[in-house]
Amino acid sequence: NSLSDTALLKFITESKRNFEPKSNEFLQELKEMDLLEYSENTKSYLPTGNAILLFGKSPRNKFPQAAVKAKVHFGDGKTGAETFNDAIVLIPDQIEEWLKKILPASIDRSKFKAQQVPSFPVEVIREAIINALVHRNYAVDGAKIQLEVFPDRILVKSPGEPVPPITIEALNNFTATPYSRNKKISFIFNEMEYMEESAVGMDTFRSMRENYKLPLPIFEYDGI
Repeated sequence: NSLSDTALLKFITESKRNFEPKSNEFLQELKEMDLLEYSENTKSYLPTGNAILLFGKSPRNKFPQAAVKAKVHFGDGKTGAETFNDAIVLIPDQIEEWLKKILPASIDRSKFKAQQVPSFPVEVIREAIINALVHRNYAVDGAKIQLEVFPDRILVKSPGEPVPPITIEALNNFTATPYSRNKKISFIFNEMEYMEESAVGMDTFRSMRENYKLPLPIFEYDGI
């Protein structure tokens, strides 16, 4: 009962599973994924920490650090802030909707029907946020993922240093090999097609100059 039906249904739908949320068959599948444990004493399923992070109604009750703090600095000196603290499978879409509201837009007239498009490609920020959600160190107590949008740059902070064999040098060269600190979270996001486990994210960042006429991203580690 501590898991969100909305989050579970999103996982079922996007991973193309044919279950009802909290059906016995689905609960058994989550148990096989080590996301639930069955208690013989109470004859009930208990969520693991990963299940609470991924699907919990209130994940921050157990993991106060499990949030994305977003802030935008507008060109007129004003700022706006938002906190995303739902089950982490829900956060990428929530942030994408927020970005569409706060990023300045231009008119794309390449088609018959003109469309407003954000001045910065939302899919690139989405890729960075998904990587942060999947690969951050959730054991770093008190440190949250941070997203800051400035007029001239976008900053994403993800707690935890790179997991060996990944290095900052490899990230900046876009040659880092796929390796996840949080294997269960990575598996669920892969099943939902939020991410690949084949360095596609590195290709996305490497192509920013060619595809979007933007500078290449810079990776740094500040000790947190």
